[in-house]
Amino acid sequence: MNYYFPTSLKELREGIERSIDRGATAFKVGELMDKHGSNDWLGPLLDEVGPFIQVQIADTTNLLEAVYNFYHFRSPPATIASLCLFGALFSVTAFTDSRFAMKIFWFAVGLNFFICWPISSLYPKYRLLVSIWKWTLWDVPTHAEWCFQYLQERAAHAKEVIIPHGTEESLRQETSYDDNESASDESFYSARSKSEDIEGTDVLSFRCTYLRTPGKFIISTVGIRFIPLSRLLPDHSFNKSFSALLEMSKRQTHKSILSPLANATTGMDKLELRFRPEHAGPDMTGAQAEAVLLENMRGRDKAFNAIIGFSGVRWQHLQKRAERDETAARP
Repeated sequence: MNYYFPTSLKELREGIERSIDRGATAFKVGELMDKHGSNDWLGPLLDEVGPFIQVQIADTTNLLEAVYNFYHFRSPPATIASLCLFGALFSVTAFTDSRFAMKIFWFAVGLNFFICWPISSLYPKYRLLVSIWKWTLWDVPTHAEWCFQYLQERAAHAKEVIIPHGTEESLRQETSYDDNESASDESFYSARSKSEDIEGTDVLSFRCTYLRTPGKFIISTVGIRFIPLSRLLPDHSFNKSFSALLEMSKRQTHKSILSPLANATTGMDKLELRFRPEHAGPDMTGAQAEAVLLENMRGRDKAFNAIIGFSGVRWQHLQKRAERDETAARP
């Protein structure tokens, strides 16, 4: 019992029942201690608050990267827009009445506390849209977004070389993967052909396995597709445009005793692609993304970068989820 906050017998019973119930979620540190003991409560606490802390750390890291790129003029239009905003705020504080400046300050604080924070708490997916710090550095790229822009610039130069010379040629050889590959624009592609299913010029091809069927994963200037190596194999194939691609992530085979053998033979690299269903609307209401998993892919990182570059859409780096093993991106 507490003098300032009296507790009824019913509330006391409910509290005891919550502390005994192993499946209930603890709301206080005292409940965690009652449930897991005074020596084992820290682990469950980290399991509960860990995902939230990871999101906050990731957002803070992206903000610091945006500040760094703002300072180094990675995106001149976005940097100039932010400088104009800072200049306007400085002019308000320097040339107007202090009462008016304080009204603007408290208006920003109230907007952030009563509108932005509740929205970001209820809808974490849209937390960056209601972030005041993101507004001040709007459209300033992070390191990942800047790398995506660099890849698309290289792809744009490669298209200028591929399209005039490669429209009449056929796909004759598989792409060779070399870690010491030259960084010139001409070396960004090594195979060209005229696609028969969708209009565009083939740029790269990679040997991989899809639904246990060996074949070629081909990247063109307008889409991606998979074709089996032989007509005798099961007809597991797909042909998608870049506009249908929702998400792309790198995955890795779990470690096992046969890991050295896998590295020498089939490989451990995987590429997961998620596509928009054919009859789904723009908001994906009532529809589930179509997942495609390409296994045993050599040159997976090169394929990942090529899709980002030749897709021509703006990509966003996603936080690593539990089922993912490596980098993920979404347009």
